[in-house]
Amino acid sequence: MRYFFIGLLLLGIITEQPLAATHISAQLPNGLTVNAEFRPAAQGKPTVLLIHPLQQTYNFSTVKNLADSLSENGYGVLSPNLSLGINDRKLSLECEAIHTQTIEQDIQEIDFWVQWLLHTTTTPVSAIRHSSGALQVLGYPDSSRLRSLILISLVAIGPEGAASIDQEQYKGALEDQEQGNPDQLGRYRFSYCNSFASPRDVYLELVSWDEQKVLQKLEKKTLPVHVIFGDEDFTLSESWLSDINNPNVLIHHLSGSNHFFSGIAEFDLHDKVLEILSNEE
Repeated sequence: MRYFFIGLLLLGIITEQPLAATHISAQLPNGLTVNAEFRPAAQGKPTVLLIHPLQQTYNFSTVKNLADSLSENGYGVLSPNLSLGINDRKLSLECEAIHTQTIEQDIQEIDFWVQWLLHTTTTPVSAIRHSSGALQVLGYPDSSRLRSLILISLVAIGPEGAASIDQEQYKGALEDQEQGNPDQLGRYRFSYCNSFASPRDVYLELVSWDEQKVLQKLEKKTLPVHVIFGDEDFTLSESWLSDINNPNVLIHHLSGSNHFFSGIAEFDLHDKVLEILSNEE
C-alpha cells in the first residue's frame, strides 16, 4: 500500500495493523518525490521520527536496527529518506556525487514529515538523528510540535572529528564568496569524503555549523534534548559541550561504545533510547 501526501494533504489510509511496516511515497511542495518507511504505534505509545545520517538512507544499519528495536517495543517509527535534492532517492549518496541541498532545505523536509505525522497520528512525536545528521534535527525551529530530541553522536563541523573539514579549503571558499565571485562547483574534504562535491555556497552553509553554532542552538532549546555519546567515540571532545547552561539538555555517556555503536554496543544504545522514551510517557 502506498501513500501520497501532497503539501499537507494525506490521500491514503493508514493500515490497521499497529506494527506493520508500510512504504510511503510522498510529494514535497517543490515537486520532488520522497520515500519513507512507517510503522504505526501500538495503542498508547508515542511515535519517533528517525532520520538517517547526512548522505545515507533509512536502511543505514544504525538507523534501521534502532527502528526495528523501537517498533518491537510498540513505538511508532517514521523513517524517511531526505531527498538531498534528488527525485525519488532510494540510495545513499556517494562522496563524488554533486551535493546541492543545504541543511536549511533538509530542515524544511523534516518539517514536512513532522506535519505528515501530525496529520496521520495522534501520538506525541520525538525526533532522533545520528552524527552530523543530528544537526538538521537540532536546527528544527518549531519545538512546540515535538516532545523531545535525541541526538546520537552529535558532532560540530570543524578541523577535527567525524565532521572534519580542511581549514585552508574553507578559508579559500569564504574569501571567494566575500569577493563576490559567482558560485561554482567545488570539491572539498568533509567528514570521510576527500572529494565532497558541492556548490561553494552549499558547502559554506554546511560548514557554518561549527561548535559555536551548535552550542547556540542547544542553549535555546526549550524542549528536552538528549545527547548520547559513546565513551570510545573518536570524535568526542568534552570541552566544547562542557559550557552548556541549559537544564533541558541532558548528556548521556555509554561505556564501551564507539561513534556508530557497533557490535554489542548497539544494544546499549537501544536500551538508552527506550529508557529515555519510556521516562517521557
